[in-house]
Amino acid sequence: KMSALQSAITNEIKERIEKIKSEFSEYIIEDSFEYVPYETGKLSESAHIDNKGNIIYDEPYAEEVYNSDRQYDTDKHNKATGHWVEKAYKDKADKWQQKLKDLILK
Repeated sequence: KMSALQSAITNEIKERIEKIKSEFSEYIIEDSFEYVPYETGKLSESAHIDNKGNIIYDEPYAEEVYNSDRQYDTDKHNKATGHWVEKAYKDKADKWQQKLKDLILK
């Protein structure tokens, strides 16, 4: 059985992890923006963080576009592509890892 102190520490750690996850997810949305296919802007504008810290693109067609391998118009978002988070990470892995480290150590 956990003591009150152990319970308080556990809860504080959980809260800190959730805060880091949420802040990092927000960072990923911002840093992936130019990779999200853009026609009307609704898809990229629909991005938000759910109550578990997951990134959600909340348009009915979001999953289909995300999983597509087709070529997208790059007039508005010059790196527009399917699987945009993975593609952004591939280009920016060092930067994202540093950001996560900074969030953990702050």
